[in-house]
Amino acid sequence: MGKEHSTAIMLALKTELEVAQELAARVRTARLQLGWSQDELARRAGLRPATYRLFEQTGRIALLRLLRVLSVLGRFAGRRSGVRAQRCAAFAR
Repeated sequence: MGKEHSTAIMLALKTELEVAQELAARVRTARLQLGWSQDELARRAGLRPATYRLFEQTGRIALLRLLRVLSVLGRFAGRRSGVRAQRCAAFAR
């Protein structure tokens, strides 16, 4: 069984909230690997710090805001910010 297939099966066994919380945890890990504070990532993504903190705590975030966060982490191919982040092991699963 391939890595993507096993990941898809694990996600299928979780609720939407559990998947969102896991994604937030992976984003947090990636942020910490870069040595950024929550405020720094929020600033780079063009978000209010409170909005970003809520995402890390609950997993809740608007899709376009999530895409901005992933963009500054270098995890979204459509990034426009020009920020080149190192590869984060948090998303390598």
